[in-house]
Amino acid sequence: MVKGAREYDGQRDVSRRYYISSLPCNEAKTAHGIRSHRQIENSRHWCFDVVFNEAQSRARARNAAKNPGTLRAVCVNLIKQIPGKLSMKSKRFQAALNNDFLIMALKIQIRLPCGIGQGNRMKMRLRV
Repeated sequence: MVKGAREYDGQRDVSRRYYISSLPCNEAKTAHGIRSHRQIENSRHWCFDVVFNEAQSRARARNAAKNPGTLRAVCVNLIKQIPGKLSMKSKRFQAALNNDFLIMALKIQIRLPCGIGQGNRMKMRLRV
């Protein structure tokens, strides 16, 4: 159990979060792991909100929210692999305006398992 406290507008809020782990209980390592995980989650949600304006999405019913979310996750992974100093938002905009840039972004290498239970991998290049 992790107990967290924060103060906002003069009011103190205390929360308890429970985590399950197979690791031995070490307070310092556990705290570091929790902070690292929270940092990853926060940066991922920030990216979806800034690059794709996900907070404005009105898809709520059944899989309506999950399907575009999966596509956004694939797009974020593709955008991160595009070389250059442009921001993720700029890379997305550039791909929307420039077909050559979009094709270059789609020509990344995808690694797929070669067989079930085997460690071998094969490379597959997406052809557009």
